[in-house]
Amino acid sequence: MRFAVLGPLSVRAADGTAVPVPGERCRAVLAVLLWHANRPVPVSVLTEAVWHGAPPDSAASNLQTYVSRLRRLLPAVSLTHAYGAYRLTVPDDELDLSVYAARVEAGRAALAAGDAAAAAAGLRAALGLWRDRPLVDVDVPLLEPDADALEDDRLAVVEDCMEAELAGGRHADLVGELQALVGKHPLRERLRGQLLRALAASGRTAEALEAYARARDELADALGTEPGPQLRELHTRILRGEIVAAPAPRPTLTPASVCQLPAQVPDFTGRRDELAALTALLSAATDTVPVAVVTGTPGGGKTALAVRAAHSVRAHYPDGQLFTHLAGGSGRPRDPADILAELLRALGVAGPSLPDGLAERAAAYRSLLAGRRVLVVLDDATDAAQVRPLLPGTPGSAVLVTGRRQLPGLSGHAHPVRLGPLGAAEARAMLAAAVGADRLAAEPEATDRILAACGRLPLALRVAGARLADRPDWAVETLADRLDDEQRRLDELAVDDVEVRASLSLSYAGLAAPVRRGLRLLALLDPVTVADWSIAALLGGADPTAEHGEASEADTDRVVGALLAANLLDPVGRDRAGQPRYRLHDLLRTYGRERARTEDPVEARRAAIRRLFHRAATLTVLADEGVPRQEPVPRLPDDPPAPTATGPLVHRIRRDPRAFLDAERANLIAAAIHVAGQGRTGQAAWFAGHLHPQLWLDGRTEDLIRLHTAIRDAAGATGDEPARLRTEYLLGRVLTRRGEHDAALRAVTRCEHEAERLGLTHLFACCLATRGHLLRSTATDADDSLGYARRAVELFAELGDRAAATAAQRELALALNRAGRSDEAFAVLEQAVAGARELADPALQALVLNGYGVWSMGAGRYAQAREAGLECLAALRRLDDRVGGLQAQCQIGLADLALGHHDEAVRRFASARADALAYGDAEIAAFGTVVVATSWIADGRPDESVPVLERCVRTFRELSQPRRVAQGLRVLAAAYDALDRAADAERARAEAAGLDGYDGTGAPRTLSTRLLLRLAAGNTTD
Repeated sequence: MRFAVLGPLSVRAADGTAVPVPGERCRAVLAVLLWHANRPVPVSVLTEAVWHGAPPDSAASNLQTYVSRLRRLLPAVSLTHAYGAYRLTVPDDELDLSVYAARVEAGRAALAAGDAAAAAAGLRAALGLWRDRPLVDVDVPLLEPDADALEDDRLAVVEDCMEAELAGGRHADLVGELQALVGKHPLRERLRGQLLRALAASGRTAEALEAYARARDELADALGTEPGPQLRELHTRILRGEIVAAPAPRPTLTPASVCQLPAQVPDFTGRRDELAALTALLSAATDTVPVAVVTGTPGGGKTALAVRAAHSVRAHYPDGQLFTHLAGGSGRPRDPADILAELLRALGVAGPSLPDGLAERAAAYRSLLAGRRVLVVLDDATDAAQVRPLLPGTPGSAVLVTGRRQLPGLSGHAHPVRLGPLGAAEARAMLAAAVGADRLAAEPEATDRILAACGRLPLALRVAGARLADRPDWAVETLADRLDDEQRRLDELAVDDVEVRASLSLSYAGLAAPVRRGLRLLALLDPVTVADWSIAALLGGADPTAEHGEASEADTDRVVGALLAANLLDPVGRDRAGQPRYRLHDLLRTYGRERARTEDPVEARRAAIRRLFHRAATLTVLADEGVPRQEPVPRLPDDPPAPTATGPLVHRIRRDPRAFLDAERANLIAAAIHVAGQGRTGQAAWFAGHLHPQLWLDGRTEDLIRLHTAIRDAAGATGDEPARLRTEYLLGRVLTRRGEHDAALRAVTRCEHEAERLGLTHLFACCLATRGHLLRSTATDADDSLGYARRAVELFAELGDRAAATAAQRELALALNRAGRSDEAFAVLEQAVAGARELADPALQALVLNGYGVWSMGAGRYAQAREAGLECLAALRRLDDRVGGLQAQCQIGLADLALGHHDEAVRRFASARADALAYGDAEIAAFGTVVVATSWIADGRPDESVPVLERCVRTFRELSQPRRVAQGLRVLAAAYDALDRAADAERARAEAAGLDGYDGTGAPRTLSTRLLLRLAAGNTTD
């Protein structure tokens, strides 16, 4: 990886792609660790850096969270903890701060040894790493003194570099640069002395004396002092004529030094990291010929960046800068012999002296450049074979290559720089340069749409900007609307002789026919990332119109490799399942779909999508077999049998099914919705049923709602009642998890009646079990839930679904317990525990343990309930069931309250609240908030608890949770009492009594409410 702190904080992967580090505080932690790389950084230092002297109580756990996030983002580096300190281990060559220090040390050593050329090259290379003030975009006051000191040292390095350049005889070349430096730093007398020497040694004695007089006046005005002794002595030497014009440097190429560089793009924007990398490479002192190769997506601004970099390092190549176009993207690449003839003529070789043949011209070219410092820019190269004859043979010169394709044949020499889309801020700045920032600011939403349609590619943005600039009468929204239409987008991205389609067409035309087909088929997908198996399915086997089959591994590798080499497919790293993933740029996808409509029959396109869905369904069903579940997913009579498959991918899926499903989640959801939209709603609903358990475990309620809603609506439109009811039921389950019990009960009740009418017995039993659960959770009288739960147990048993019957037994036991029939509940729980153990299903065991804990709380066995909760939580964490763990945390927290462990309970509920917010469980989030706010009452902070409790009561009302509303009102009444708001307290209690009633002693019925009131009073015993 590559880390940079000499400017904005930057992290890049080995392939050059940016690694975003989200979160201000997480960035601050990384900044401090990088600044002290390879050294231990005490936790106290990191805490001070992140919270600036005012850390919250949760600082230690928050810091651990930030460190864990960094470990996930940076798997290639070591971030360890020992003895109260963290250490980030980074190789010296991967951190610009370390590289800078090494180059400065080497440059200063060379200067001390009298090697002026090596010193100048090394110090220039070090200074080229600076992009701005260190960590300019990270707020870490703790590092400000160090950053200031480093900036001061940077000025000293600049002065050392000037000293080395002067020692090398470059007096005249340095005058302008020294004048600019003196203007920025007028109090640096060493810089002023260097300027005087440069002027005098260039034969400009009068200007040198004027510069001294100006220095004397400015120093007197600023400091009230005369120039120092060294500057005065230098002035005396100039007056005596002791500093005269230096001998002219040795002749450069004849007839004169050449500069063939094109003009820079005036609105060049962004690419700071890439530009810094190129200038550092091309400025570095080295005993080889540095070769930089800039590649990337068509329209990515390769030539503009290369020209910018070449201009920025012109001073390092005083013997000339050559530029030639190799026409690699034209389909008719230029012959290297012809290019060499052009370069030799530019270097002064007359027509009769021009050698014949490639080898002779290459030899003459290398001879002319030997011992010289020339920069050679080769634009739009085809391949390594075209470039190799154009490389100089001796150190001193350098080569900068651009190309549409990667040049692996130069891997031993080349330093690759790959360009992707611009960052969001850079893309906006480029568009603003053409259109005007005010015009964009007036229509921010339309501007965002244009940036998205252009894929943040410089060529597309430049065309879009030109179109808006040419049409001041247009609103920004006008162009945004035109670009929204994908089928005409490329028509709109054209102005005069510049068009995005032409740029893409050149790259497309250079591909072999099978690779072009692969690009077209990939373009049929939505903007998602894909793994090799998806590409193989799209390509198909021997019969490209068949609905099953896939390309061989070798054929798939050839297509993927060719697209990667042509920079038409972006690698986006490995996913959780270890699969390399790829993505088409949005404009390439648009172009690919355009070509597919022209070149591929409709049926061939449809067959490719069907192959992909069939393969996705096969792998998903296999993966689903290994996903733990705590509730049954409805089965329908027409469900197909489980598919079979073999191969390395199947083996990996069986080894870690959840990793595969997590990695492919977005694609699988999109596939199910797409198939439903094509009218195959039964297949889609069956497929969604196999996706449901993983999404449920991960708490992805929004994904579940989007998936099931789309299929339900499509099934309703086609009249597919079984598919509609299955997805309607699963939606009801999701609504239950979100705490929207009224909506869930309505959905499940509708499904129950229809499933019974249609004879969908398994679905009917699922509806009964869920309806019983909902009635137990929302009704003040649990008797209604008993019948539903009991009937569900019977039906599942008749159907032979033992796991579902065991889960339903747990629900029956809780309903019995709620009805006050504790002994019967315990007997049913024992049956459920035995069934779960016999099935050896850890998820089912965790579910039953949860029920056992609830029963234990009701029986007053609080320590037993806590142990059951801890065992259940451990099992759920082993299963990575983050959402199910919320219920277990609440159970443990209630047991802690009952045992008088109030502080521990509050911490437990605060943690559960944070997790619930992350997973979208509104009920548990609100209940956790109630517990935390209740603790404030006993702490003497009832004024803070009241508004929080009032919000929670409103949330429970919205979720149709009367028991939770009553709990919140009773605690709220306690807070009102503490504030002497007697009337408010009485109203709250009266409403609560109407919702949950009282037992014979006048205490609230529910144990959890009694525990909350004890917490509010600060009592640890009844």
